[in-house]
Amino acid sequence: MKILTLLSLLFLAIPCMAQDNQAAEDAGESIARIAEHMPLMLASDCPTDAPYPSRKSCSDRAMLEYIYGNLEFPAAASSLTGPAKMAVVNFVVEADGSISNVEVYRDPGNGMGAEAVRLVEQMAQETKWKPAMQEGEPIRLLMQMPIKFSKPE
Repeated sequence: MKILTLLSLLFLAIPCMAQDNQAAEDAGESIARIAEHMPLMLASDCPTDAPYPSRKSCSDRAMLEYIYGNLEFPAAASSLTGPAKMAVVNFVVEADGSISNVEVYRDPGNGMGAEAVRLVEQMAQETKWKPAMQEGEPIRLLMQMPIKFSKPE
């Protein structure tokens, strides 16, 4: 009986979610989480004419180099001990390649979430992006970026 009740609740929830998604798509607000081709941070040392997997690999490497090359360990976290902490930032890569809606998703505290947001906002201003592509068309895509904070030695 419990299983039947849970299944009926699940089937009731699915149409509600589908209606919400359809309303967002009708309003042009749909934000994908995955695409045939994910967004690429355009870096001068990455090839533009290589196959997508090579461009994606180079883009990911360039993005990590940017993040960890510009990360400033928060002073408020300097007294922390133990393993590294992880902040997670969400942002949208728009269909025109711009970055919007930067927000902290997971904040370990002591200024690390704020630093992660600052870093992604700085990256949005200083870098260019190729948007996600689905069926040959640029789309909006939600990115989630973990940023690891290790105490400087």
